[in-house]
Amino acid sequence: MTTIDSEQVNRIVWNQHHDPFEILGSHLLKEKDKTVWAVRAYLPNATATWVVLPEDRQEYPMQAIHNP
Repeated sequence: MTTIDSEQVNRIVWNQHHDPFEILGSHLLKEKDKTVWAVRAYLPNATATWVVLPEDRQEYPMQAIHNP
């Protein structure tokens, strides 16, 4: 699935992004014939994070993709 480019990550890390929520938060992504939700967060001190869906209150662990 598509990820964001490292320059965008660096701008968020260094507090230089003009609109961080353009990247962070939940976003509907379309790639080929798939449509999925991506949830992005910048939590530099977190050891683990989860997404909790409101429908079923189920916890889904998030995966670290970028480690600047």
